[in-house]
Amino acid sequence: MRSITVLPFIAAVATAVPYVPCGILGPDYPAPSGLSSDLVFKDVVQNISDALKNATTADDALLTTLKANQTSWSIGIFDLDSTLLSVQHTADTATLANESVKAVTEDSIYRIGSLSKLITAYTYLVEVGHAYWDRPVTDFVPELANAATNCSFAEDPLQCSDWSLITLGALASHMAGIARGHTPGPPPTTVGGVPITSFGLPPRPPVALPQCSENPCSREDALNAFLQEPPTVLPFRTPAYSNGGYQILGYALENITGRSMEDLMNNDVLAKLDMGNSSYALKPNTTTGIIPGNVLSSYFSIPIGDAGAAGGVYSTQRDLEKFGQAILNSTQISAVDTRRWMKPLTHTSVWQQSVGLSWEILRWQVEDRIVDVYTKQGDLGLYHSVIILIPDYNVGVTVLTAGTGGAPTQLALSGLVMEILLPGLEATARSQAQTNLAGTYKVPSLLGVSLNSSITLTTEPGLPGLKVTNFTSNSTDVLNVGFPVIFNLPEAKTLDVRLYPTLIIKKLDDGCEVRKWHAVVTDPGVEYPSEQIRANNCVQWELLDLAVYGATGADEFWIKTDAEGKGYSVEGRAFGVEMLK
Repeated sequence: MRSITVLPFIAAVATAVPYVPCGILGPDYPAPSGLSSDLVFKDVVQNISDALKNATTADDALLTTLKANQTSWSIGIFDLDSTLLSVQHTADTATLANESVKAVTEDSIYRIGSLSKLITAYTYLVEVGHAYWDRPVTDFVPELANAATNCSFAEDPLQCSDWSLITLGALASHMAGIARGHTPGPPPTTVGGVPITSFGLPPRPPVALPQCSENPCSREDALNAFLQEPPTVLPFRTPAYSNGGYQILGYALENITGRSMEDLMNNDVLAKLDMGNSSYALKPNTTTGIIPGNVLSSYFSIPIGDAGAAGGVYSTQRDLEKFGQAILNSTQISAVDTRRWMKPLTHTSVWQQSVGLSWEILRWQVEDRIVDVYTKQGDLGLYHSVIILIPDYNVGVTVLTAGTGGAPTQLALSGLVMEILLPGLEATARSQAQTNLAGTYKVPSLLGVSLNSSITLTTEPGLPGLKVTNFTSNSTDVLNVGFPVIFNLPEAKTLDVRLYPTLIIKKLDDGCEVRKWHAVVTDPGVEYPSEQIRANNCVQWELLDLAVYGATGADEFWIKTDAEGKGYSVEGRAFGVEMLK
């Protein structure tokens, strides 16, 4: 059992790092609501809008990166049910194809590249939930079960993958260790007009991929080509991005359901979510595409067949907003399955990035806490895209670009938005918590008799959670007398007590709610010699519900709110007292 005692590095440590509240992962306030009319958030939106406008002016440092004259984009910010910001920019008409729209709107169609993988994973969850993730792919793609007869991992691990060890979940999380997957075709003889041999390569590759008998490649040709490529790393060792893995995942889902990926995605996801301008493959007679260059050089009209599950989808800003809202609202997937899906499965070589089932997870530091941001990027030809979902705030972002600016344009635009948006959302959530929940709650006198029980909550700029500045229970000063004993912090001169939401909510018949919060009780006087050691001792996830009185955790608090989200009572569950505002 984990002891509540942390390692004390006493004040004698001259270079101690400053105290930072150690909370629990997830939001530190309820997700902000009514963002479209919130005054704090209106300023955030205006700042983002101004920054995007400034980025296209001649004196802005971003202009060179964005290549605004040659690149079009659509940018949207949304919450659970509304659009919060919508900005479009159109490149110079001379850079656009004749078939292209000449003014970008929310409904202009882009190719979204590997962002398609997220829709494929979502389609999988809609169809079969989390079933089969741990089953080997050989159970569903018979060609791979037979592969060992021609290329045995046991005999040649350098050239052969052991497909019996590779699960559907490994494919979806890029943990299969298999090759990236490349389009079969003749190898290049020149690069930019320079012979390939000028770069140290032989005139022909030592091992050439077999050619496809048709365009796009058939399933047989695609799998045959894929099996010629050696593994990248061992399964489940480290993430290694694979387009082919998602094409194979698509084949597996087709086997499970007896329907094509195009049918499943178009009819069970895109149609059900009213994503009318989105499709697995290019619709005939499409007239609302934004097309830089021409339909071939941009890759707008080049079919990729079964690889559509990995990168072939067409979509728009408005449609991807609907898709993001469906995920955040658990529209087609249950809330528990959504939470299970939106989790990391492995890390990368940098602290700030993890990988999930199709997710590219970025760990942003907002003030002194971590906010996990769930993203999926896509790149195909002259198209570059990203969808960003932030569950802590129930907000999402889409950035779609088309043009020669390439991935740097998308990264610059999304980075610009996020650098302003994340601190703005935290400030908005804190402001709403201060308005709705802060204040003093007390037990009213009954027939002239008072229990002298009260609690005072507030928020602090730059610090997380609802800070408890006073808690008196039946005339006892709980902060200074009760909590040091209850939470085994007898040496603390003062305590830092903060309430964090658990997102466990009971809805009452009158529109009111009861929300469960956990108190995190720490000693701000404990000092650590380094940030790493401080982080090693930030183990609040191990300490939840550790101190109990009977069957109730001493850290458990219930806050009741009215239909407008304003708190009217706080109950310290272990103390058996409900205090009213």
